[in-house]
Amino acid sequence: MTQFTWLPFFEEMLSIICDKYDKTTLCEVFHQIFKGTGSTSDKYSDGTTGPLREIDPLSFISFFNRGITDDNRMKFCRKAKTVFDMNSETPTDFDGIPAAQNQKTWFFDWEKNRHVNDISNLWMFSKKINEEKIDNDIFKAVSEIKQTGIAKMTQLMFICKPTKYVSFDSRNRTYFHDKGLFIDLDPRQEVLRSPRPYDRYLQLLDEIKKKFNKPLFQISRDAYLYEPEIPEPDDEESEDSIESIGIDPANEKIKYWIIAPGEQARLWKHWLQEHIIAIGWDDLGDLNQYKNKDEVGRKLQEVYDSSKSQDKSAYMVNAFFKEMQPGDIVFAKKGTRKLLGYGVVKSDYYYAPDYEEYHHVRKVEWVKTGDWDLPDNTKAHVKTLTGITQYSEYLDRIKKIVGFEDGFTENNNLSARNFWWLNANPKIWNFSDIKIGEKQTYTTHNEKGNKRRIYKHFTQVQPGDLVIGYLASPDKEITAICRISKGLHRNAEGEVFEFEKIEDITIPVTLEELKDTPGLSNCEPLINNQGSLFKLTADEYDLIRSLIDEKNEAEIVVEVTPYPIEKALKGLFFKREEFEDILEVLRFKKNIILQGAPGVGKTFIAQRLAFTLMEEKAPQRVQMIQFHQSYSYEDFIQGYRPNDKENFALKNGLFHEFCKKAQRDPDNKYVFIIDEINRGNLSKIFGELMMLIEADKRGKEFAVPLTYAQAADEKFYIPENLYLIGTMNTADRSLAMVDYALRRRFSFISLSPKFDTSEFRAFMKSKNIDADLIEKIIARMTALNTEISRDEKNLGIGYQIGHSFFCPTDGLTTYDHAWYQRVVRHEIRPLLEEYWFDNLEDVNRHVKTLLG
Repeated sequence: MTQFTWLPFFEEMLSIICDKYDKTTLCEVFHQIFKGTGSTSDKYSDGTTGPLREIDPLSFISFFNRGITDDNRMKFCRKAKTVFDMNSETPTDFDGIPAAQNQKTWFFDWEKNRHVNDISNLWMFSKKINEEKIDNDIFKAVSEIKQTGIAKMTQLMFICKPTKYVSFDSRNRTYFHDKGLFIDLDPRQEVLRSPRPYDRYLQLLDEIKKKFNKPLFQISRDAYLYEPEIPEPDDEESEDSIESIGIDPANEKIKYWIIAPGEQARLWKHWLQEHIIAIGWDDLGDLNQYKNKDEVGRKLQEVYDSSKSQDKSAYMVNAFFKEMQPGDIVFAKKGTRKLLGYGVVKSDYYYAPDYEEYHHVRKVEWVKTGDWDLPDNTKAHVKTLTGITQYSEYLDRIKKIVGFEDGFTENNNLSARNFWWLNANPKIWNFSDIKIGEKQTYTTHNEKGNKRRIYKHFTQVQPGDLVIGYLASPDKEITAICRISKGLHRNAEGEVFEFEKIEDITIPVTLEELKDTPGLSNCEPLINNQGSLFKLTADEYDLIRSLIDEKNEAEIVVEVTPYPIEKALKGLFFKREEFEDILEVLRFKKNIILQGAPGVGKTFIAQRLAFTLMEEKAPQRVQMIQFHQSYSYEDFIQGYRPNDKENFALKNGLFHEFCKKAQRDPDNKYVFIIDEINRGNLSKIFGELMMLIEADKRGKEFAVPLTYAQAADEKFYIPENLYLIGTMNTADRSLAMVDYALRRRFSFISLSPKFDTSEFRAFMKSKNIDADLIEKIIARMTALNTEISRDEKNLGIGYQIGHSFFCPTDGLTTYDHAWYQRVVRHEIRPLLEEYWFDNLEDVNRHVKTLLG
C-alpha cells in the first residue's frame, strides 16, 4: 500500500535548516550523519583534498534520497530527526521520490572549480523554496550552476514541497510526454529557452495538474510505476527504433545496454580476452577532459565530419563515459540480428591509448557467451551503444533469448548460487596477502585431522559461489570478496576447496557496523563466529554488499603519477637544499610539525612533502584532518557512539582506519596530515598512541591493547610505512602550549614569509604582475613584518604575515593594484585588527602604509 509517510519529513527538515543553519554549521551536521558513507570529501583550491567544508540545503537533502536501500534511507532519517529535533515521524516509505544518482548528489562542483556565488545562490534558492517565493532570476541563476540543472532542481523542489511542485526528472518527463502533454524530453529546451523560466515551469505545472487531477506526489508515484511502450526497428538501417541512449530512470539501480564489438563484432575475441567493452571516437582523447556532453559534441564536430550532426555520437560517448556504471548489464551484439554474450560492468571508464583502436574502455565480467539469433520484433539497433533499460518488454525478450535471469553467476542463476562467509585468522593468514586473481585452497579438516565446524557447508560449495572474506579478531572486519573456483576435491593437503580473490575492500566493513544493520540479526556468522565457513542467504549477501559499496563509494581511484622533487618545488619558494633537509627529517623522524605564521603555506607544503616522500602523486594514500578544541580520542582512535538501535556501539576513528589501510599495503608509504594540530588536547586525543607514534615503536611487535579493546588479543599498532605531518599556527592566541611528551616525538620545522626571495619574485612575474607592484608588495610587507617582529611584548616573529596572501589563484585573470588593495582591506586588515585589538590607531596606520 502506498503510504507517503515521507511527505512532511523533508519539508520540515528544509524549514529547520533555513531558519537555524548556515553553510558551515549544516556541513558539520552533514558529516555527523553521513560520516563514512562516501562523497563527503572535497578538492580544495590549493590542490589538496579534505572533508567538505560547506554545503547547501538541496545537496544535504539529496543525500537522503540517493540510490541506496530504503533501510539505509530510514537510518539516515532517524539520525536527522534526532539532530534537528524534528516533530515529523521518520518515514517508513519513499514512494514517488525520484532517487538521485550517487555520483551526482552535490548541486555544486569541487571547491577548486566552483564559482564563488554557487553555494550562496543555492542557499537563497532553498529559502525561496521554503517560503514558496521562487522567482525567475534565482531559478535561472541556480539552473546554470555546473552541477545543477532543471531536473535536479525540480526534483528537490518536489521532495521539499511535494504538494506544490513536481519533478522534471527523466522518468516523469517520459510519463508526461507519453500521456499527451507537449513537454520536451530535454527539460533545458522546455524551460530554459523561455526568457522567464520559472514562469514557464509553473505553466507546465498547471497543465500537469489539469491533465491528471491528482495530488502531485501521486502523479510522481504513477510515473515511477509506468512502463513505456517499446519502439521496434523496421530493418537494419532504421533510425526509428530504440533512440534513447543511456536513459537513466530515476529509481532504476541497474541499467541495461546493447553494444557492438566493432563492425560485425570483429573485436569480440579481443573483448573476451581482455575482459572489456570499448567504443571508438579515438580522436577525442581521454574523455575525462570534457565537462559535459556539449563539450564532447563540439569536439566531435571539430575532429569528424562537421557537415553532419554529431548529436547521436555525443550521446553515445557521454553515455559510455558517465551514465554507464559498475553493476550495469551489457549485451554484446553482431549487427542487428545476433547476440554474442552478456556480462556485468566492473569498472569506471578509463582511457587505454595502448590499444591499437577503441581507446575508451570499461572492464566487464563476461558471464555467458553464445550465438543467439534475434527475431524481427527484437532486432538490435544499428548504433554502437543503446540504452534499453526503460523498454521492459523488449528487455524481457532479450533476457529470455539468452537465458538470462537477474542475479546470475557464470554458470548458475541466483536460485542455484550459494553465498559464503570465510574467516581468516590474522595470526595465521590474511586476505591482504593474496593478490587479486590468485587462487588458494582451504582444508575441510584442521591440523589434528578433525572435521571443521559445520562440515556440511564445505560439501556444498560449488564453482561460482561468492565468498565474503572476513578477518577475525583482533581486526574484525570484511576485507575481501572471493569466488569459489573449485568445489570439494583432494590434493596433497587433503580434502580442500579452492577459491579466488576477486576484490579488495579498500575501506573494510567492521563487525560492529554489520551488527548495527537491520536484516542481519539472524546472520549465521554474527550469531556465533566460532568456525571457518558460514552460509549466507542471498538477502544477507546483498545487504553486506550494499554496506561495502556505500562505505567505499567515495574512495576515488586516482591515477598515480611520478612526483619528482622538481615538481614539488614549483611555486614553493624553497631552495632545493632546504626542502631536501625537511624531507630527510620526515624520513628519519616519521613525525614532523610545520609551524609558522598565517599565510606561510604550511598546509600546501605538507601536501607537497607527502607526495615527494612517496615519490608519486597518490592522493588516496594521504589523509588530512583538522583538530579543534572538542576533538577527542573517540573521534581520532576509537570509542563508543550512538547507533540506530538506541544504544552504543564501538566505532573506529579516522586515524585508526587510516592505520589499518596502511597496514594492508606495506609496500607503499602513507601520510596522515593534521592541520592546526595544537588546537586539540593532544594527550587526550592520542592516548596510548603517544608511545606508538615514535619512529622506533612502529610495527606489530609494539602492538598494545587500546582503551576500548574487548579482548586481550585485540592489539593495535602503527605501521612503519605511515608518516605524520602536523601544521601549527604560531599566531593563534587561543592555543595552549604543545604537550612536552608530544613535542619530544615530533621534529619542528619553522616556516617564515618568503617575500624577499628570488623565487617569490619569479612566481609573481609568471602571473604577469606589474614589476612596480611586485616591488611595492615586497617592500611594504617586509616593512610590516619587521614591525611585527619588533613588537616582542605583544607579538613577535611568530606573528609575521605570510606570502600566500599574495599568491594569485587560478580563479583570477587580472592581478593589478585593485586586486592588491582588496587583499589588504579584506584579508590583511582583519588580521591586523586581531593582532592589535586594543590599538586601532596602529592598525589604521599600517593599513594606510600598505595602501600607499
